Amino acid sequence: MLLTTTEQVMGREYDILGLVKGATIQSKNIGRDFGAGLKSIVGGELTGYTEMMEEARDIAMQRMEEEAKRLGADGIVGIRFSTSAIMQGAGLSCKVEPVTSAGYAAANPASASRPAWSALENRMLRCTVGDEMRDWQDALKDFFANWNGEL
Repeated sequence: MLLTTTEQVMGREYDILGLVKGATIQSKNIGRDFGAGLKSIVGGELTGYTEMMEEARDIAMQRMEEEAKRLGADGIVGIRFSTSAIMQGAGLSCKVEPVTSAGYAAANPASASRPAWSALENRMLRCTVGDEMRDWQDALKDFFANWNGEL
């Protein structure tokens, strides 16, 4: 079966028989999650997730081909792939209460004072890119460890 991401196939004419699709949802396991968490600390490719994504794409392609064959097709044009996370993972339910700077300082006397604007929140980055910013303290340590003294 001819499979292509292009909208047209040079030198060929074709009739559109219908839309075909292939979908799958893959689940992470705790071992893969734990390994990925460790790997994200030091950086690099998360090969377990890469393999899972490739497997999911192969399953989706197979399902799409099966659907096309049922329609009597001998090719699929305009293939598009999309990958997303439906759920980042389960968590614990909790009640979140606001804390004033004075209350925080009283509860954590050894900590530095809280900045006046401390909403260092990266929810939108997580939602749009699926990634989180590194902890600012770790990033600052790395910056100074690699800094050559020039700005």
